[in-house]
Amino acid sequence: MVQRILVTMAVILSGWSPVWAVSPTSQEREIARQWVRERLEAASDTLPFSFVYDGQPSREILKGWKLEKSQKRLDENRLSRTLVFQDPATALAVRCESVEYTDYPIVEWTVYFKNEGSQDSPILENIQALDLTLSRTTEDEFILHYFNGGGGGPDGYQPNVSILTAGKQETLRGLNGRPTGRTMSYFNLEWSGQGMLIAVGWPGQWAAGFTRDQNTGLQIRAGQEQTHCKLLPGEEIRTPLAVLQFWQGGNWIRSQNIWRRWMLAYNLPRPGGKLPAPQLAGGIAGYSGLALMFNSREEDHIAFLDRYGKESIPLDYWWMDLGWFILPRSYQKVVGLNDEHEYPLEDLGTYTADYHRFPKGIRGISDYCHARGIKTILWFDPEHIFTGCWQEVKHPEWMLLPPNIPGIEKQINQGLPLENRRVLNVGNPQALDWLNNRIAEVLDKEAIDTYRLDFNIEPLIFWQASDTEDRQGITENHYIQGFLAHLDDQLRRRPDLLIDNCASGGMRNDLETMRRSVPLWRSDYAAEPVGMQGMTYGIAFWLPYFGHWGGHPDPYTFRSNMMPAMIMGYDLRNAVDFDYLRQMIGQWRQVAPYYLGDYYPLSPHSLENQAWIAWQFNQPETGEGMVQAFRRQNSIYLGSQFKLSGLDPAARYTLQNLDTPDKTILTGQELMEKGLNVIIEEQPGAVILVYKKIG
Repeated sequence: MVQRILVTMAVILSGWSPVWAVSPTSQEREIARQWVRERLEAASDTLPFSFVYDGQPSREILKGWKLEKSQKRLDENRLSRTLVFQDPATALAVRCESVEYTDYPIVEWTVYFKNEGSQDSPILENIQALDLTLSRTTEDEFILHYFNGGGGGPDGYQPNVSILTAGKQETLRGLNGRPTGRTMSYFNLEWSGQGMLIAVGWPGQWAAGFTRDQNTGLQIRAGQEQTHCKLLPGEEIRTPLAVLQFWQGGNWIRSQNIWRRWMLAYNLPRPGGKLPAPQLAGGIAGYSGLALMFNSREEDHIAFLDRYGKESIPLDYWWMDLGWFILPRSYQKVVGLNDEHEYPLEDLGTYTADYHRFPKGIRGISDYCHARGIKTILWFDPEHIFTGCWQEVKHPEWMLLPPNIPGIEKQINQGLPLENRRVLNVGNPQALDWLNNRIAEVLDKEAIDTYRLDFNIEPLIFWQASDTEDRQGITENHYIQGFLAHLDDQLRRRPDLLIDNCASGGMRNDLETMRRSVPLWRSDYAAEPVGMQGMTYGIAFWLPYFGHWGGHPDPYTFRSNMMPAMIMGYDLRNAVDFDYLRQMIGQWRQVAPYYLGDYYPLSPHSLENQAWIAWQFNQPETGEGMVQAFRRQNSIYLGSQFKLSGLDPAARYTLQNLDTPDKTILTGQELMEKGLNVIIEEQPGAVILVYKKIG
């Protein structure tokens, strides 16, 4: 009976054929080079972006504008090109900055618009960072792979497929100003045995449309969702970053691993010049919420740190979340805090440590951690302002307000009424300068290693409320430029700094932000095993480094929450099974480096309790990797068979279930063609199988 179940499940779950080559081919790189020559070196009517200026489409008017071209080599594998068009009548300059990667079939570009004249410009509108038309040559339809964002429930990062039949339009967008709340701004489009990965880097409100005509064509347009604005003299705006990766061969999973490798090579932040290592953090904000943090004192943190040390639980980071600094009354109200102390205005909301609870500031905890080889993470939400904060009282001109609509203060925005809430306009140069200096000052004073940057408000209505009819989209555009400048400023001041980007959990994971930060808290939906399995399954297609709650008190939940970065939230005042915790953390440390390897889903994505779900992380350079498999509560199947990928078919591999000492030897060909049999007797249950090439 077991064997029959194994065979049946192998048929159901072997949805992708084995692959073992993930390097870009010379053909793929040549396709990218040819595309650059045709689109970024040739005539203006083939440019991959578009806009409307003074009522005229760009592909018509750019032909009559002055054009200057230049290029420079950034390094041995990257070539930068600049195209500058200038309108002789109004002095509008349109500058396209592109980068071609010669070691990957990838090209990226950003377009800038600057009014170099002395008068307001005509209306610039409908700006598309990406505007392409494709045509298929076979009967196979265009297939669009896209993914949920991190802002939902258990379906966060869920993969989706849309078959773009004749006349169909698929429009995807950010969620109320946060780019990956609803949908990830990354796509994989396949057709006729080939494909294209598309990324829109914009930490604001983007939109992407995929529109099929009635024949064989598909138009792709993506950009900031709303643009209709004049530019003031000297003013400059920009488009989202657009990235394309070209692939051939009919296997879209292979193309995702080329993307992951490019992310590691060129995008993932490198504090101190090194890729971030897998990390285990502890903290006093427990699994049950932030109440412990709000009431904690320095001695409580030190007691928890000592307990972890006494129990030989090696921490990499100590995590300090909301609740460490002085809050104005309006902020205290929404978090259920009642601090009866009186504070000077300059301490309210400016990230001044609560000196009644932390007399030495957070520095006392940081120094204690650093003496023990532990780094620190500290939470901030500086764009989200409550009335009564120093910024709001002293500089109301820095504040973005919600629309002036009766009853708007009762509208729910990211879980809370809008009453007493503002947005710090980082598009205002003075506000940005204050923010840059203040955050750097606090990080230095408190000796912080990771700047945890949250964003617990949906900003779109604030941006729109500040725009006039002839300046639609301008507030957002300057805000996004300021936000990215803020991240760059902090990294310039502290090259060893790691920035954790949260935005209510996973809602600002666009590529521009991911080049400067990592998502250590991938969603506000946390811990629940089935949802966590589904999230890892989806997010790993695009982001090789991410984190969430971890260290849970049963193996199934613990393994469901394993990922490159884990945060433990035990209340150490209660009983904890440290023998179990040491064992599970030891297993995580053994396999954690594999999460940066190539990723292969071994089963379909499912949130059903009757299902199995599994994946493989593979490091072909070292011949090592792992398989994680999960049997859910209501699955009737005792076992399953999974065909692995990325192995050397001629080599032998040792395989071991981490729960047993026994080892098995199989060839790469057997594992990729016949598959790996996995038995899980527990319901629910989870296993980790590691393998290593032995010759």
